Amino acid sequence: MGESVGLDWAEYLHSLSEDALGELAAWLAAQRLEAWEFLDIVDRAYVQAGEDRRGETLTFVTRWGRPAVAGYARRKRHFAELTATIEEARQRGALPGDVAPDELQPLQPQPSLVRSPSKEDVLNALHRVQGGST
Repeated sequence: MGESVGLDWAEYLHSLSEDALGELAAWLAAQRLEAWEFLDIVDRAYVQAGEDRRGETLTFVTRWGRPAVAGYARRKRHFAELTATIEEARQRGALPGDVAPDELQPLQPQPSLVRSPSKEDVLNALHRVQGGST
């Protein structure tokens, strides 16, 4: 049976100082991402990465994982903006097919439609993973 491919998240999070963990939580909250999204995206990037990229966890997360998460966050925000824009167009009377999404100026989605986790919520979730409970 082959070896399991994946990151040891508890070990990685233990390697971070409390300040670095707080900075990660603040960054994720600013990106409107939950801790589980960060873990999932980086895990997927790790599995898809070649052996030459995997190496040390801290290096992988910094060099490959965080950029993958940032790209995911941009796509997620853009999708929310387009969804809000299309919804606004429909509320103003546009019928399906009247307007293409790329013809519209993206709107900021209403806060009630997009949940942004707090830094504290993200930090608590990271601490749970750090402690080994998911």
